[in-house]
Amino acid sequence: MPFTAAERAYPTSQSLGRLATVTADGQPQLVPVGFRVNEDGTIDIGGPSPSAQRYRNVRGNPKVSLVVDDITPDDPAEVKPGWGRGM
Repeated sequence: MPFTAAERAYPTSQSLGRLATVTADGQPQLVPVGFRVNEDGTIDIGGPSPSAQRYRNVRGNPKVSLVVDDITPDDPAEVKPGWGRGM
């Protein structure tokens, strides 16, 4: 199912996500990461070093999840002020 224009725009307004990977022994690992959405819709995920645990996990098991979320502004103009939103 393709994303709507609003869904495609949301991650470009954010700079912090959470990357979920699985270690070699099957344990989940969740880490905050910086990311960038490219023009072609791909996402670049940043990090401290190519030898970091998250990258070793991805090389061993490329099935990952990236969560991008935040809290809506506490502004009456917002649909649900102070609620969580994400994708």
